Amino acid sequence: MPRDVKYGEVVIEHGNFPDPDEPVFILRAQDVMAIGTLRDYQEQAFRCGCSNEFNRSLINVLERFKKWVGTRKRPD
Repeated sequence: MPRDVKYGEVVIEHGNFPDPDEPVFILRAQDVMAIGTLRDYQEQAFRCGCSNEFNRSLINVLERFKKWVGTRKRPD
């Protein structure tokens, strides 16, 4: 299973992780830096020539992060 430094083993429903020790990086909607980080990632994905489908999925993720109404905070 992939692992995050803070959260430990991560279960991803549709993930394909052949290496159980593969590190992952988790962004939570409560993180005040998450939206900016996702925008930067989207820009890099576009520059790298990622598919339109992938870029659309990032747009959907960004919208979900923007619409989240919980309390936002700095990372621990």
